[in-house]
Amino acid sequence: MKKIFLLPILCLLMSACTYNVFNPPKVKELDPVEMFGTRGKVLQGRLYQATCESSKWGSAQSAFNTNVKKAAKTANKKGYKYFTILDKSSSARTRNYSYTTYQNTTATSKFSARGNDGYAVSGTLDTTYNSPVQNNVSEDLHTSQVVFVLLKENELDYWNNIYSVEKYL
Repeated sequence: MKKIFLLPILCLLMSACTYNVFNPPKVKELDPVEMFGTRGKVLQGRLYQATCESSKWGSAQSAFNTNVKKAAKTANKKGYKYFTILDKSSSARTRNYSYTTYQNTTATSKFSARGNDGYAVSGTLDTTYNSPVQNNVSEDLHTSQVVFVLLKENELDYWNNIYSVEKYL
């Protein structure tokens, strides 16, 4: 009964995992002066890169959506209400791995024997053998990277594709 109850919960948890738990989403601050020279000085403290790798149940779109949510959380944490995405990229890689399971094989033998003095013996003999089975798994993992700038309210007229923090939190 416990297994039947746990199966739907496990399915929900697996479908909810949209990013790779072994490689969680990251947001790091970028140095705009290093990227754009002295003209980038106005973006200092406001230029970030978000990276997310999906789980095998996720997609490139779910990785991008996670990045947008991380950008909104970063903007909110820094006190900004808007941000814009300067650059976005995505890639996919296939992860292959294998594991071994064992399959039980049972052989049943029936026997009977008679001795010279009329003594008879009969019975069955069961032999169980664990034979190894090689399982190969292939998973597609999608990675999304987004470079975004936190925007002040008086800068909204100068930028395209403006995202509102309130919409993504």
